[in-house]
Amino acid sequence: MNGAPGPRRTQVLALAAALSLACTYDGSGLGAQPDDLPQETSTSTTTGEPPATTIAPTTTTTGGPAETTEAAVTSTGLTTAEPTTTTTTTAGEPDTTGEPCATPEALYVDDDGDGFGDDGQPVTACAGPGFSPQAGDCDDADAAVFPGQPETCNVVDDDCDQSVDEFDPRSNIACGVCTYILAAGRLYAFCTGAHNWADARADCQLRGLDLAIDDDWLEHNLLVSYLAENSGQWYLGAQDGDGNQEGSWRWLDGSEVPKWDGRFAPNQPDDKGSGDGGADCLALVSKGKGNTQERWVDESCGALHKWICEGPPPP
Repeated sequence: MNGAPGPRRTQVLALAAALSLACTYDGSGLGAQPDDLPQETSTSTTTGEPPATTIAPTTTTTGGPAETTEAAVTSTGLTTAEPTTTTTTTAGEPDTTGEPCATPEALYVDDDGDGFGDDGQPVTACAGPGFSPQAGDCDDADAAVFPGQPETCNVVDDDCDQSVDEFDPRSNIACGVCTYILAAGRLYAFCTGAHNWADARADCQLRGLDLAIDDDWLEHNLLVSYLAENSGQWYLGAQDGDGNQEGSWRWLDGSEVPKWDGRFAPNQPDDKGSGDGGADCLALVSKGKGNTQERWVDESCGALHKWICEGPPPP
């Protein structure tokens, strides 16, 4: 019919007009949604599958720097996140989160890293840097000092054998004023310095030796053969008077020094003519001039002379 619309049609047209006035339009022809309405982002497929899940970042902080984790945004607009665990340790303290070692061992602290530990610092610990199963290091602050190290002439016990600057065929055949000689199964040091008898003996002992004992003519002639001509007197390891009866000469091993076998020079021992027991130490005179050459004489123990050391050869 082309006449006036009926009442119901009039109501429908009025409602359509009201809705038209409530909308605005953008240039694309799509209606713009008010800003205060919630928005969702979803991706749809042409196969009728449900919207795909999108991932939005979220941050959690557990006492340290912020850590970014991934939270799942579902098609319903709710977010879910996997729980995160952060382990923090106090600076300077060891991290105790690791597994303890299975087999602690009896070790020694090895501060200098030379492979030998300090006898005085035994520990039960796991093998690793700073520890060694071998003890014997006499200076755990010096990596150049340890058992078996070649001995050198440096006033240091390089090999921890309680001797200093001793003979070592690898590196030390002469040290300071002393020259080492291996002869007849013995080790000798012929020292051309100037010491009194007590200091000469102390030097020998520092080298792992002692003043020489001239046992017999064979050894006597061997010693003389190494003395430079006219080099004077060389202390040996014998005394009288000091703990012994005056005139009763003894070697350092306690054996008696024979008086009348010809190794004493003529009229020796004579206490240097003093008659007061002042010459209580034995010396060997080098070859040269005079009737004392290549023979023993008694000498004042405080006089400064060269000396001869003796001991077993190194192992």
